[in-house]
Amino acid sequence: MTTLTNIYRVCVILSLSLLATGCFVPEKSSLASHEAATKIPAIKVAGDKKDPNARFALVEALDDPDPAIRFAAINALRQYATEDQSGYRYYDETDARRPAVQWWHKWLGDRPATVPATSRSTTGPVSP
Repeated sequence: MTTLTNIYRVCVILSLSLLATGCFVPEKSSLASHEAATKIPAIKVAGDKKDPNARFALVEALDDPDPAIRFAAINALRQYATEDQSGYRYYDETDARRPAVQWWHKWLGDRPATVPATSRSTTGPVSP
């Protein structure tokens, strides 16, 4: 009887664990994510679309602690900027990357800011 009880317990535990693994909703990809599994796809989409609203987040990702995120970010940024002279290497240590990250911040500062349509004021006067 104890063998049968133990088999029953194992079956119940396995069934519950299989059921539990299918009961979560995966996180959507997002540039604001801290997880590589959700941030990298968002970085790739932003680079492929050359989304001007994503440039700041991509430059910030160059300093991410995860080298995979840094690799994705530099590849996305190089789709925006054919004139990349930063010398950025995703695998360098933080101090070695600093001048290249500063170059990208300067590049970002040389670009006009893009304001999403939803945040533009429509109630005030429009200046030429």
